[in-house]
Amino acid sequence: IYSSPLERALATALIIGEKRDLEPIVKYGLAELDYGNWSGLTDEEIERRYPGEIERREKNKFDYRIENGESYRDCQQRGKNAIEEISKGEHSSVLIVSHEMIGRVMIGYFMNSSNEDMLKIKEICLITINDAIKRKVEIVS
Repeated sequence: IYSSPLERALATALIIGEKRDLEPIVKYGLAELDYGNWSGLTDEEIERRYPGEIERREKNKFDYRIENGESYRDCQQRGKNAIEEISKGEHSSVLIVSHEMIGRVMIGYFMNSSNEDMLKIKEICLITINDAIKRKVEIVS
């Protein structure tokens, strides 16, 4: 079991691990997109504090880097690196407990989706990577 270090994902991984007698392995690369200065803010609060930035982001959403945070491209590269590292293991099955955006980039990576299509993926619930050596992917939602 690999988990994001963030509280909700790690708590879920610990519950699953307890049932399977496995200790989750924490991977920073599985953390949610870093929203930097926008963390915890509503769109209205962002617009008030950073006028026009939401509109600028919409023009190039994949590459727009939030101040003190990251872009979707940054998140994709971080997630890809984490997946590649995990897939090098000797595991026959792997469970990854993470977040919505990192789930999108993982699915996009495995399905060779365009950046635009990747950002349209909705309802990420669970992704399992079975037979990591062969990189066979089963998506459960």
